[in-house]
Amino acid sequence: MANPETIAARFARCVDVFRDPVATEAQEAEFRALVELLDDVPLTLTGRAGRIEVNGVPCDAGEMIGLVRQFQVHRVSAIALSRRPPPERLLELIEALADQPRGGETAGRLREFGTDPIRVTLAAPEATAPAGPTVSARHGFAAPEPVLPSPDAAAQVVSVSAVIPQSMRTAGSFSASGTGPIAGGGDHARSTSSIRLRSLMIGRKCAPPSGRLPAAQASITSARA
Repeated sequence: MANPETIAARFARCVDVFRDPVATEAQEAEFRALVELLDDVPLTLTGRAGRIEVNGVPCDAGEMIGLVRQFQVHRVSAIALSRRPPPERLLELIEALADQPRGGETAGRLREFGTDPIRVTLAAPEATAPAGPTVSARHGFAAPEPVLPSPDAAAQVVSVSAVIPQSMRTAGSFSASGTGPIAGGGDHARSTSSIRLRSLMIGRKCAPPSGRLPAAQASITSARA
């Protein structure tokens, strides 16, 4: 039986590899190992003071740097995993933690994990300072002049829109120069790998009574042998 620290380190590595959308083989290997480790031991990961605690015990900071960063990016304060969480839900959790905030979209996905077997606790949003009183022109201060875009800037936006087809603009993120996708975007690659992982895990749970492995899982097993 693995100890909680070992499982936490595997969880952190799994999140790290899922941040690389093309590392599909590493994603499959790490995710399978994590699912097997969670068969026996429940796990609670708590972010506190720039470190991760596992079942109340601080972990080695070196193995948790990436997970600490993702906890901070998504304002996650704790994650509780019961024994044998559903692989599909665990995969959704790993994907969300590995993703970017995306204007609150990822936080919404994380809020869906509010009950057992996977519970995610998000930190309360920071309170914003109240805005100061507005000073009008009659008190001796002129209102700021409106900032209008220059004709050159407007022409550049039009030219970029004309060069990049609509299908390419909606399919993924592009750099400011319009030359290609931003590094780390990879939504299509991540979606493809997630579909394959889900099919593998469904096959793992629904193996035929004869004991034969499903075709997708058998191909991986024979390749590793």
